[in-house]
Amino acid sequence: MSNIQEFEQIIANILSPDNNTRNQAEQYYNNSKSNPDFCVSSLVQLLRSSQQVDVRTLSCVLLRKCITKTEDSLYPHLSPDVQQMVKIQLLEALGNETVQNIRSKLVYTVSGFVSGLIEDNEYPEFLPTIFQWAVSENTSLRRSAMGIFNQLATYLLNKGLEPYLAQIHEVLVRCLQDSDNDVKQEAFDACCSVVTVIEKSKTPGFYDCIPLMLAVLAGELNVANYQAAASCIESLIEIAVSQTSYFKQHGNQVVTAMYQIASTPQIEDSVRHLAIEFMISLCENAPSIIRKIPNFIDNLLPLCMNLMLDIEYDEQEWANTYDDNDTELSNYDVGLESLDRLALSNVSPEQVATVAFKYIPDFINNKQDWKYRHTGLMAIAQTAEGCNEQYYKYLKEIVSMNVGLFDDPHPRVRYAAIHCAAQLSTDFTGHIQANFHQMIVPALLKGMGDPIPKVQSHAATAVVNFVEDSESKVIQPYLDTLLSKLLDLLKTGRRFVQEQSLSAISAIADCAETLFIQYYDHIVPFLKEILWNATGKQDRMLRARAIECVSLVGVAVGKEKFGSDARQIMEVLIQTQQQHLETDDPQIQHLHQGYTRIAKCLGEDFLPYLNFTVPPLLKSAALEPDVKVSDVDSAGDAHEEEGVESVTLSIKGVGDKVISIRTSTLEEKHLACTCLYSYVVVLKDGMLNYIKEIADIMVPLLKFPYMEDIRSTSATIMPKLIRAIKLAVQKGTTQPQVLKGLLDYIIQHILPALKVEPEVKTAIVLTESLNECIIEVGETCLNEEQIKEACEVLKIAMLHSLARKQSIVQDLEDEDDDEEQLRLEEESAEEEQLLTAVSELVGTLMKTHKQHIFNYFLENLWDTYKVMLQGDAAQDETRIALCVICDFVEQGPSYVAHDFDYILQVLLKNAYSENPEVRQAAVYGVGACAQYGGDLFVPHVQTAIKTLYDQITREDAKSKDSSAATCNAVSAFYKCFTFRESLVGDEQKKECLKVFLKALPVEGDVIEAKIVHNNLLSLIQQNNEVVVGDMTQVLRVFAYVVDNGLVTENAQNAIVDIVHQLQNQGLLQQLLLTLTPEEQTKLSKACSK
Repeated sequence: MSNIQEFEQIIANILSPDNNTRNQAEQYYNNSKSNPDFCVSSLVQLLRSSQQVDVRTLSCVLLRKCITKTEDSLYPHLSPDVQQMVKIQLLEALGNETVQNIRSKLVYTVSGFVSGLIEDNEYPEFLPTIFQWAVSENTSLRRSAMGIFNQLATYLLNKGLEPYLAQIHEVLVRCLQDSDNDVKQEAFDACCSVVTVIEKSKTPGFYDCIPLMLAVLAGELNVANYQAAASCIESLIEIAVSQTSYFKQHGNQVVTAMYQIASTPQIEDSVRHLAIEFMISLCENAPSIIRKIPNFIDNLLPLCMNLMLDIEYDEQEWANTYDDNDTELSNYDVGLESLDRLALSNVSPEQVATVAFKYIPDFINNKQDWKYRHTGLMAIAQTAEGCNEQYYKYLKEIVSMNVGLFDDPHPRVRYAAIHCAAQLSTDFTGHIQANFHQMIVPALLKGMGDPIPKVQSHAATAVVNFVEDSESKVIQPYLDTLLSKLLDLLKTGRRFVQEQSLSAISAIADCAETLFIQYYDHIVPFLKEILWNATGKQDRMLRARAIECVSLVGVAVGKEKFGSDARQIMEVLIQTQQQHLETDDPQIQHLHQGYTRIAKCLGEDFLPYLNFTVPPLLKSAALEPDVKVSDVDSAGDAHEEEGVESVTLSIKGVGDKVISIRTSTLEEKHLACTCLYSYVVVLKDGMLNYIKEIADIMVPLLKFPYMEDIRSTSATIMPKLIRAIKLAVQKGTTQPQVLKGLLDYIIQHILPALKVEPEVKTAIVLTESLNECIIEVGETCLNEEQIKEACEVLKIAMLHSLARKQSIVQDLEDEDDDEEQLRLEEESAEEEQLLTAVSELVGTLMKTHKQHIFNYFLENLWDTYKVMLQGDAAQDETRIALCVICDFVEQGPSYVAHDFDYILQVLLKNAYSENPEVRQAAVYGVGACAQYGGDLFVPHVQTAIKTLYDQITREDAKSKDSSAATCNAVSAFYKCFTFRESLVGDEQKKECLKVFLKALPVEGDVIEAKIVHNNLLSLIQQNNEVVVGDMTQVLRVFAYVVDNGLVTENAQNAIVDIVHQLQNQGLLQQLLLTLTPEEQTKLSKACSK
């Protein structure tokens, strides 16, 4: 390539519609990168001088990709002269560019380029130049400066901008008051970008920009520039979501402005909708700010209800269509959604309920206009979940109000009444079914008899809501009438009515379970008729619902009843599957889910069908994600494609990128993974032939980056796969080395996955999964190298969790917003759950790998647990660390020796903790030291006995909160004077036995309680004089623990034998007189069985 003209032609050809020309040009261009100086210089020259606007535009885009700091950047490979030329020419180009589209792209290019240089101080003259532009008399330069700051915020993020915040603030304030509207708009965008990315503590420095930004917004509205106004509000919404505290000082001013916009009908609807979206977003993310604004709910809630009155209605069109395919957001839609979100936002459910019912009764009682009655009902439905507690007290009145409109003359009101009943059934599930079934079910039956098909259909849908979480005894009296009516709709209804009727039958079968058997012979023939005969494309959803229904019916009635039809049904389902269904066919999902239900019903009888049902799932589970990453300014409309979701991310050093992913592929993949999980859980070793293929697909998905649910599902299936192979080994259908091989394969992937897992919830699932796998396979299943790696990874997981937890604690101290505090507390609880899961895994390794674990535990984890035991550590961290100490003492006593005194002192100190969970772990550990500590425990016996005595005799020892701690203290106390009997004198032992007996019965920790009560029985069998000398107390303990889950079956039998012996000896009757009547009755009942 010899000259700039040829290069210009190549760039022009990249834009050619002809594939061959374009592909050849792209190849030539890519080859030119082998000479970085020529490639970059030529792109700069074309950007500056080409007469073709399209060539200049593309040159700008390509140049950004060449010089932005990435792994593929050509900039480091340029000669110093060309590097300097790029710096000079780009600034000149941006300063002089007159074509708006190219100027916008130049802002992206320059920002991306310089972001990689600013932090390394390789372009010191750049920012001073931009700050000069910001105050220049040249409007174009001021506009460009604001564009640069807007983009630099997305490249440098918080730390990169920090040294320049004061100067940036100064020029933003100036440009927000500029005489040029475009400069003000650019400054508005820049200010929003900066505020979004900087640290929360730095945002107060920009509070004074808010009134100026509102003035810019008002200016755009005054000249009816609604597109610019919408852009302003969208940017403010982004701040409301990501940097909510920014509006703390000016919340009233901002919300007042938004309310004025939203309530002004002359303003374009789309802008009004955005103003409402801002207010609702602020409610959701900063309710404490909203609570300080006078009359906020009094103003916003009726505004939403009035928007809901703006409802279009074409009687024929509405009545005969089920799906609303209108994607344009209407006033009604905005009002409807906003009511729901307002109620759920936790601003003030009490006030929402109060204001709502200030208007709802009048709306519902409006006889002149059906739209008011419709809105009143929908307002109840939308606010019920958020105002659950407030509405609960008046539910009878609300249900009566609702049911009263099932007879309304207008079909849309009847439809809304059904919708409201359905929503109430969901939001007050259980209570409403148990207490208001006699009002709601007859009303729904009436709705299914409505002359309007759409109302019929919605009534059938509401049946689903009502029965979904209902007890079978509630719906039993209505089964005849409900199923009879639904069968009528199946026979005579329109297709969409039939579809909803099938869903209702499915829900009823799922709820009724074996009660459905008597209806099986009436229902299933209709389902088979649909499966056999409804074969058109228009019938796809009907068949899908029939598949769902027949599979749920099968599970409900069981194998004995369903088995005779199962073969025929499976044959037709497999035939359907083999028809090469279109990717959007709803039958696909219902087929796979239906198969898993039928497998659950048939058990081993389903195994012959696996060759048909599993391979498609394996294929779907192995699908590669369809992901594209593009620049914001070059993404175009591609990311708006149906079935594709896009998100714009600000990536440090890279800037704004649009990441687009085909969600339908992810959903198909996730469905396949969950179905495979169900098969393995239900069929266990019956899936033996597929275990390797499933593992080969799903084990690598432990690190699948695009969907957390897929990673979680993959993690949860691991122990199920192990269990299946283990059963096969036990049955002799596979070799033990297969089990070991599978575990090794899982370990190889799950530990690296845990090391990099970004989501705490998924990290918990990964850790618990690994723990289950090791427990399932058993002792010495890991080699020394795997144990070493496990300890190293667990150390990293713990340190990261503790660091995050410390950050959360700091944020909690600084946070005064109630909702933000609640969110932080939830995050802290998740971290506690992760630390607990890690520590349970450590305990499992100690129990199963005594030979190798302890050296690596001491090397990697012990110091971290010591930190968790320090005085300033959180109580939950202390508890977790104490539990690990207990395992350490029990499983590795020879390794404990070096730290024994430290460990015991920590246990004894924490035995006095006011936190019962900490106390429980500590006293258990003292007992473990007594049992396993050998000679090391000798000097501490008396101190331990005293400490445990103090816990047993605490004032609150028998309280519900303390019961588990006391139970463990009693158990440990017993260990001290039995395992160390030689160090306790006869008199002291007698006193200890009296304390022990008096402390009984114990509860709170069932496992330990059974041990303690077994110890009591042992003492009786030994004819211990202290214990048998107080048989009144013994019988009192017996009366409490029998039939109470606090003794083993053998212990219960032993208690009965002891009581019978006392009866045979003629001692029982006198002893029973010392018990309460309740104790006598309980003991007599247990002994008479």
